[in-house]
Amino acid sequence: MALEDRKAIHRLRGQVLGLLSFGSIARLIAERAKAFGVEGWAHDPFLDQSELGV
Repeated sequence: MALEDRKAIHRLRGQVLGLLSFGSIARLIAERAKAFGVEGWAHDPFLDQSELGV
């Protein structure tokens, strides 16, 4: 396979993950995404900003 035919590897570092709600599942996802260098943003109308520790 020629070098030009190879597909580039998609990197996650520096990307942003948006979460609509911040329950237990979303918190686990945000924690795992952080390990790949992904910034997490969350919105939950039932929580205060101080509780959205993404």
